[in-house]
Amino acid sequence: MAKRKRTVGQIELDLLEIRRWSNQGKSTRAIAKIISAKRPYTLNHSQIAYDMKKVEEMWRENTVLDLDVEKGRILDELIMFKEQLNNAWEESKKDSFSKTEINSPQGRTTTTKTDKQTGDSKYIDGLLKSIDMRLKILGLYAPQKIAPTTPDGSESAPPSTIIVYEK
Repeated sequence: MAKRKRTVGQIELDLLEIRRWSNQGKSTRAIAKIISAKRPYTLNHSQIAYDMKKVEEMWRENTVLDLDVEKGRILDELIMFKEQLNNAWEESKKDSFSKTEINSPQGRTTTTKTDKQTGDSKYIDGLLKSIDMRLKILGLYAPQKIAPTTPDGSESAPPSTIIVYEK
C-alpha cells in the first residue's frame, strides 16, 4: 500500500481551499499550483479534480433536505397562517361602533353609530390561497401541462428549438 502524502487534517484544509478557489473559477491546474506553493507537499491537477468531486459529494450529503420533514414544517406554518386569517376574518365581520360628542351652549350631545360589517374579502382570498398552497404541497393537484411555444406565444415551437439541459 502506498504511503499517504497528506494527513487527514491537511486533506481537510486542502478541501476548504479547493472549494474556495473552484468557486472563484480557478482551474484544477491553477488550484494545484496555489496549494502546492503553500504546502510541504505537491498536488497534481488530477488529485485536485478528485478532491473537487469529494467536496461536491460532501456538499450534497449536507444539503439534502428530508422532503417529508420540510413539507410538514411548511404545512404547520400554513395552518398557523390560516388560523390568523380566520381570526382576522371573524374580527372584520364584527359591527363597528363610532361615538361622536358635540359640545354646544345647550350642553353636550353624544351620538353612537353602529355599522354592520360583512367582513373584509381580502381575508377570504388569503384563506383560499392557503388552501390552494396546501393542496399543491400535498400533491393533490394534477400536474400542469405546459406546451412549448415560440417566444411570443403564438404557435407551437418546432421540436428542434426545444433545448433540454441535463447535468
